[in-house]
Amino acid sequence: MSVKKKFLKLLKSKRVHVRIKRKNKRNHILRFCSFTALVVSLGCPICILLSILVNSYSALMVTKVLLPVEINESFFAIDNPRDLRSKSIDLLNNSLHEVFQGTDFKNSDEILSRNAYKELIQQGKKHTEIWFTASSVINSINKGKYTDGHYTKLLNWLKEKGRVKKFFNKSLFFQSDSREPENAGILGALIGSLMTIIVCLG
Repeated sequence: MSVKKKFLKLLKSKRVHVRIKRKNKRNHILRFCSFTALVVSLGCPICILLSILVNSYSALMVTKVLLPVEINESFFAIDNPRDLRSKSIDLLNNSLHEVFQGTDFKNSDEILSRNAYKELIQQGKKHTEIWFTASSVINSINKGKYTDGHYTKLLNWLKEKGRVKKFFNKSLFFQSDSREPENAGILGALIGSLMTIIVCLG
């Protein structure tokens, strides 16, 4: 083989090697960019969640009020949801008046969550005393984030009777309804973020 052919073959081999090297480099860059995009996509909701936990750690606990309940069999025989709700609210008001005897408690005072009647319907068959989620006002005062003379007196009365306690707020992770602050959750927002990531990656 002549020197010229050897030189041409060597030159061609070198060019192929350079092209392969460039291609491998581009592949590495593309792989790195894809991995970075994946990490950022997964990291953003995680950072948001951590930020929520760090800045709003008090939301992990919720205040509940222990009330006695007296329910007869006719209560669960009510078929109309509106009548059942009305009857539940009446029972809760009676329980509150019983607990707050000797105080200036009024029917208009927001002691319990507006969804407390649902807790009564769910647990009324099993218990004679039930821990009901407190209103946002009572919850905020108990966490030291709000002050109100009237509600503070009522809260202190409940504390003296041993009828106030903080519980882990399961609703924060398993509810998506944000109409009531004390029952608000991040489930809907979390699912929405994950769906957005899936659509973007798909």
